[in-house]
Amino acid sequence: MRGQRIVEVPEIEGSLPCQYFGKNLCAGCYSEDVYRIRRVKVTGRARTPRKGLLRAGVWREWTYEDWKRLKQLFPERRYFLVSRGLWKPEHYEEVLRDPSCVNLQVSTWHVGDGFSPDRQTLQWLLSTSPKTIIRLLTTQENAPSFAGLVKETGMWWRFMETPLRKHGGMKTYGTETPLQALGVRVGIRCNTPCEDCTRENGILGCAATARMLERIPSLPEFRPERHEPTPKVRYAWSEITVKALRSLGGKASLRELYERVKEQNPGIEKNAMWQIRVRSRVQEVGTNVGRGRWALKEPQLVMVKARTTGFPHRESS
Repeated sequence: MRGQRIVEVPEIEGSLPCQYFGKNLCAGCYSEDVYRIRRVKVTGRARTPRKGLLRAGVWREWTYEDWKRLKQLFPERRYFLVSRGLWKPEHYEEVLRDPSCVNLQVSTWHVGDGFSPDRQTLQWLLSTSPKTIIRLLTTQENAPSFAGLVKETGMWWRFMETPLRKHGGMKTYGTETPLQALGVRVGIRCNTPCEDCTRENGILGCAATARMLERIPSLPEFRPERHEPTPKVRYAWSEITVKALRSLGGKASLRELYERVKEQNPGIEKNAMWQIRVRSRVQEVGTNVGRGRWALKEPQLVMVKARTTGFPHRESS
């Protein structure tokens, strides 16, 4: 599992907003905040890479119809599905019977005095298939309630903790999680960028099969290195992109643009999302003039605004 690459499915994720945007069903969700960035990133002819484990339902909540389309596009590709647990039971049963489904991750939110999905639904999903993982969206405030839920089920290895990070807040990847601070053990922690997951868990958590989940209680507890939260470094991505493109004569390939951005901004590679940021901004301030080549738009048409929004899923700015 260590060598697997996790990839998105832009044909389905596309530039569509989540069906739950604006309904306050997922308090603290950052997907709506970064929708503009996502829309720029996946617009056009984006296609799913031919290799890699498919990640289904991350930036917006997939419907059952979305999943059916996935099976039409990639009938044999292995995937994991992240879902809010709001589908009809028979639809989840169909997903869990699918041999290509590695696992089902049920995003669980603390709402009022309870959970969404509710306890009964969570228990049913856990009992229906050993491939089900309950993904807890934790904060310091809701951690005690989630700790009680983990202990109540008696299956701590079937839980994944995903600490919610404040939009524009400190960098907290690799730091102590809310449940960890309470001494509560879970099977997987989504607490790093995907490429560093094995440093956090000893395995690639999203690729965990039912067999792997069953083995977790018998394995020595994996104790990752921890560090303190640090302030984020803010970059004015549009200004950086325009400056680099101008210095290349107003026209360049993405490779040339990346190299110039690195030259002009030492240390920018420490931002895990820097290339995606540059790539999304060049689509706003430039015009595609060939495969992988971009030309700066006419100066009077270019409006450069310093961006300070982060990309919380990858914990960078």
